[in-house]
Amino acid sequence: MAITYIDDTTDKTLHTDNPNGVSDQDAKYTTGDNIKKYEDQHYKLVSDSTNGQDLIFDHDDNVDQTYEVHFVHGEHAINQTTSPKQTIHYVYADGLAHQGKAADDNVQQLSFKRDGYNDEVTGIDHWNAWTPANSNYNAVDSPVIQGYTPNKSIVEKSTVNPTDKDIEITVTYNADKQTAHVIYIDKTTGNTLETTDLTGVSDQDSEYNTKDTIGKYESKHYVLTGDETNSKNVIFDHDDKADQTYYVYFVHGTQNVSRQDDVTETVDYKFENGETAQPTVTQTKHFSEDGVKDLVTDGITWTPAKPQKFDDVTTPAISGYTPDNDKVAGSTVKFGDKGIEVTVTYHNNTQNAVITYVDDTEKKTLGSDKQDGKFEHEIKFEHDPAEVIKGLEEKGYKLVSDNFKPGIKYQNDNKLNIFEVHLVHTYEPVETSQTITETVHYIDANGKPVAPDHVAKVVIKVTGTRDKVTDSITWNTPSIGHFDEVISPEVPNMTPDKKLISGRDVQYGDSDITESVVYTPDKMPREPEEPNDQGKLNSKTPEKSAKPGKKQENGKKHVNAKKPTSKRNVPVHGETVNGKSKAKKNTNSNVRPHAEVKPTTRNAAPKAQVMPAGQHVNAKGQILNAKGQVVGHVDKNGHMHLPQTSEKSTAFLAWLGLVIASLAAIIGLAADRKRR
Repeated sequence: MAITYIDDTTDKTLHTDNPNGVSDQDAKYTTGDNIKKYEDQHYKLVSDSTNGQDLIFDHDDNVDQTYEVHFVHGEHAINQTTSPKQTIHYVYADGLAHQGKAADDNVQQLSFKRDGYNDEVTGIDHWNAWTPANSNYNAVDSPVIQGYTPNKSIVEKSTVNPTDKDIEITVTYNADKQTAHVIYIDKTTGNTLETTDLTGVSDQDSEYNTKDTIGKYESKHYVLTGDETNSKNVIFDHDDKADQTYYVYFVHGTQNVSRQDDVTETVDYKFENGETAQPTVTQTKHFSEDGVKDLVTDGITWTPAKPQKFDDVTTPAISGYTPDNDKVAGSTVKFGDKGIEVTVTYHNNTQNAVITYVDDTEKKTLGSDKQDGKFEHEIKFEHDPAEVIKGLEEKGYKLVSDNFKPGIKYQNDNKLNIFEVHLVHTYEPVETSQTITETVHYIDANGKPVAPDHVAKVVIKVTGTRDKVTDSITWNTPSIGHFDEVISPEVPNMTPDKKLISGRDVQYGDSDITESVVYTPDKMPREPEEPNDQGKLNSKTPEKSAKPGKKQENGKKHVNAKKPTSKRNVPVHGETVNGKSKAKKNTNSNVRPHAEVKPTTRNAAPKAQVMPAGQHVNAKGQILNAKGQVVGHVDKNGHMHLPQTSEKSTAFLAWLGLVIASLAAIIGLAADRKRR
């Protein structure tokens, strides 16, 4: 017996076990431990021709039993990602008013992926090609910074491979030429009092301020109302498209006046469908603005009131919803601003639901389906549970319970979005049967049939139950069949070695039964000769020739022999009673009628021919030895022929005639009884 464990992945034999034993012995061997050993090494079982059963030695001496257990390597998917990046730094040139970072870095990061699988037996990773095989960093225009010009207006496109290192590039900005104007305005009349023009480069200090000029106008009874330079040196800006302009405002001498204003902020809270989610929150800011009255013209010029800031408003939490604004930041408003209206919208939270399908028969999970959705929205799994259940029912399952109902909505607590479908296996009855045949051969010592075979059949049925899911069958205990005893038939002149074949019980799985009953020919002992009145042995030759008898059913003539000197009736063929012949039809095809016997003269004294010990003559006239082998024959005239012997014995002829006649009579009687 050989059990071979095969690695189908490498097409190699892992190892072979060779239990030894004798026919029909339990090998006390199963594949379970070896399968577990290989499964612990991450092999996966493909097939096991032993079906996990205990192995029994068969009784075929010519062919060894072989079994195969096939495995493949366990494997799992693997992935790899690379993310090379290009970083462009933007900085100001040395010696400028601004130093360091001129703009945010430009970062391009690419992603390359490849997948493969890990052979869990060998631990080797097997990779597929990168996706994509290569890529490009896009061309990047240098950011426009007002008042500055970069040394590179564009960073050109470049090719990137998955394994390339990160790249860093620096773009340097130089300052542009700038112009600034300081204009002094009489705000009361709107006339320009004077203008001062300044030149330089972006963000450079012009080293000019309005202090001296303001003093000049104040000495002329102008009242300063505004100085956009804030009395500080003018710094060139970096707007290449427009010159800088600063105004210094004066008014005529004035008298102060005032006025009032209210600005309101309203925060409304709504759901996605427009319904009110929370009460409205309202804040109001009050302004008082002062003005200046021109004492010359009586005109008034108002001075802007200070801006005010509304308080931050924290958005209230509502279970199951997320607002688009957690907090409304307080806005800064000034005199004359319009009221502010803000709407906070509550969006349904993202929830997730899980439905699990459970096999209650085998206490295992068949699978699960996960789905994301919005709070209070209907749960719709990717795979319709009703269709999944229908598919499982088509595979032999029966639904036990299902707590998922169509139309159910996502709850705020994901624990309430967990559902289970419980199923059990269904079963159906199955039946099989086996026909067992009992055959009895009736043969002679040479194996030739002497009577028709006896053939009997018994049908044994076995019922069971098939699991419709696993297709496994559990069989019930089969019934017991019975063969009655068989009495061996009578065969003329032969004796069976068994008078009957005993009845017996048979079970499902038993083999057909074959028996042989061997018949041997009955031995016919030679009758002893009786002495006559002169003290000599009488021959069995009748005193006179037999007269022809009546025709028999087989068309042969029957010979009526007269009483021999021994005064016994000797039948030649058939049955003779009181000197009259009653011919019997030969119904046994194995028995041939004997030829007519020609008697010799009464006073003849033939030479005796002695038959060796243990030999006898059968119904065919053959001389058989003690082993049943043919060693000679008796011819139609009654003469015995033995090997190396040609002498014919009339004495033996007389004896043989009596033997043949007696045998024919017996056969005739047996045939007649069988016919009747």
